[in-house]
Amino acid sequence: MKNEEQNRDKLYINLVILFKMFKNKPHLLANYLLDHDAFNDFFLEKILHSKKLNEMEEKLRNDKNPFVEEPKHFNNISEMKKHQLDILKPALNSLEKEDLKRLEKDLNKQLKEAEEKEDYEKAVTIRDYMMMLNLLPPKK
Repeated sequence: MKNEEQNRDKLYINLVILFKMFKNKPHLLANYLLDHDAFNDFFLEKILHSKKLNEMEEKLRNDKNPFVEEPKHFNNISEMKKHQLDILKPALNSLEKEDLKRLEKDLNKQLKEAEEKEDYEKAVTIRDYMMMLNLLPPKK
């Protein structure tokens, strides 16, 4: 019995750590859990037919976000990935040298801020964008 309690405590702690890894990224967490068969059929059935969750989903569809956090930007992972790819398609021909210098300075500032906030997804997106423009981030 004691070993069972220790395992439950360890599982609890590891789940909390896993959830913190996906902080403010519910779409990625949901996708991760589904991809790794994290739920049994009984639990999935409860989620699917939950009156409370379905009411909240209805509010989301009607632009009445029931959450205090920022609103949902993507309906699924594919939309998020497409959006990220669209970000990386700049209009290169319209940029002049002065604009590139200003852009490089601004992107380096954004990259530094993202790294300081440990928002590594944003940092990678900025870095990739810079590389596409042949603007190299500063070496550390």
